[in-house]
Amino acid sequence: MLFETLVDRYLVGGVARMWMNCWKQRRPPPELGEGPRVGALNDYIDASLAELGRAIAGLPPAHKKEWADLDRLFLRMLERVA
Repeated sequence: MLFETLVDRYLVGGVARMWMNCWKQRRPPPELGEGPRVGALNDYIDASLAELGRAIAGLPPAHKKEWADLDRLFLRMLERVA
Protein backbone atom coordinates (compact mmCIF):
# COMPACT_ATOMS: atom_id res chain seq x y z
CA MET A 1 0.00 0.00 0.00
CA LEU A 2 1.33 3.43 -0.84
CA PHE A 3 2.25 5.78 1.98
CA GLU A 4 -0.08 8.45 0.60
CA THR A 5 -2.98 5.98 0.75
CA LEU A 6 -2.27 5.26 4.42
CA VAL A 7 -2.18 8.96 5.23
CA ASP A 8 -5.43 9.58 3.36
CA ARG A 9 -7.12 6.65 5.08
CA TYR A 10 -6.00 7.17 8.69
CA LEU A 11 -5.25 10.87 9.12
CA VAL A 12 -7.89 13.54 8.80
CA GLY A 13 -7.98 17.02 7.36
CA GLY A 14 -5.21 19.40 8.26
CA VAL A 15 -3.10 16.74 9.95
CA ALA A 16 -2.95 14.71 6.74
CA ARG A 17 -1.92 17.77 4.72
CA MET A 18 0.75 18.77 7.27
CA TRP A 19 2.10 15.23 7.36
CA MET A 20 2.28 14.94 3.57
CA ASN A 21 3.99 18.34 3.25
CA CYS A 22 6.51 17.39 5.94
CA TRP A 23 7.12 13.97 4.38
CA LYS A 24 7.65 15.41 0.90
CA GLN A 25 10.11 17.99 2.23
CA ARG A 26 12.13 15.40 4.13
CA ARG A 27 12.38 12.75 1.43
CA PRO A 28 15.66 12.24 -0.41
CA PRO A 29 17.92 13.71 -1.63
CA PRO A 30 19.69 13.34 1.71
CA GLU A 31 21.74 16.50 1.31
CA LEU A 32 18.68 18.55 2.27
CA GLY A 33 19.26 17.74 5.94
CA GLU A 34 16.70 18.44 8.61
CA GLY A 35 13.80 20.74 7.89
CA PRO A 36 12.08 23.11 10.27
CA ARG A 37 10.04 21.68 13.12
CA VAL A 38 6.31 21.47 12.32
CA GLY A 39 4.83 22.38 15.68
CA ALA A 40 1.24 21.38 14.91
CA LEU A 41 2.36 17.97 13.64
CA ASN A 42 4.53 17.38 16.70
CA ASP A 43 1.62 18.40 18.94
CA TYR A 44 -0.62 15.91 17.13
CA ILE A 45 1.94 13.12 17.56
CA ASP A 46 2.44 13.94 21.25
CA ALA A 47 -1.32 13.97 21.87
CA SER A 48 -1.78 10.69 19.98
CA LEU A 49 1.00 8.99 21.96
CA ALA A 50 -0.49 10.24 25.22
CA GLU A 51 -3.92 8.92 24.18
CA LEU A 52 -2.43 5.53 23.31
CA GLY A 53 -0.60 5.47 26.65
CA ARG A 54 -3.88 6.07 28.51
CA ALA A 55 -5.64 3.38 26.46
CA ILE A 56 -2.88 0.88 27.18
CA ALA A 57 -2.88 1.72 30.88
CA GLY A 58 -6.61 0.89 30.99
CA LEU A 59 -6.14 -2.61 29.58
CA PRO A 60 -6.23 -5.60 31.92
CA PRO A 61 -2.81 -7.01 32.79
CA ALA A 62 -1.54 -9.55 30.31
CA HIS A 63 -1.34 -13.13 31.46
CA LYS A 64 2.11 -14.61 31.49
CA LYS A 65 2.47 -17.03 28.62
CA GLU A 66 3.96 -20.41 29.37
CA TRP A 67 6.06 -21.64 26.50
CA ALA A 68 7.03 -25.05 27.93
CA ASP A 69 3.93 -26.79 26.52
CA LEU A 70 4.45 -25.20 23.13
CA ASP A 71 8.14 -26.15 23.16
CA ARG A 72 7.28 -29.80 23.89
CA LEU A 73 4.70 -29.85 21.11
CA PHE A 74 7.21 -28.35 18.67
CA LEU A 75 9.85 -30.94 19.62
CA ARG A 76 7.34 -33.80 19.21
CA MET A 77 6.43 -32.50 15.75
CA LEU A 78 10.11 -32.38 14.81
CA GLU A 79 10.60 -35.95 16.03
CA ARG A 80 7.71 -37.14 13.87
CA VAL A 81 9.12 -35.70 10.67
CA ALA A 82 12.73 -36.72 11.41
